[in-house]
Amino acid sequence: MTHDLRARSAEEVFEDHPRLAGEHRSDEDIERTISPDCVVLERRGVFRGRADAAGRLRDRR
Repeated sequence: MTHDLRARSAEEVFEDHPRLAGEHRSDEDIERTISPDCVVLERRGVFRGRADAAGRLRDRR
């Protein structure tokens, strides 16, 4: 599933997130919300790309 992330309003994102989380659809939420080219700077390191950044941050505990 590929979406034009710029086409979604902040309101749509904030409405979708709790609904998808409640339906245990976090992978779809990540795909619909986070750019494949994202870079996340976090105290544990630099995470590049949707899979690396979102996956590592989602799975941290």
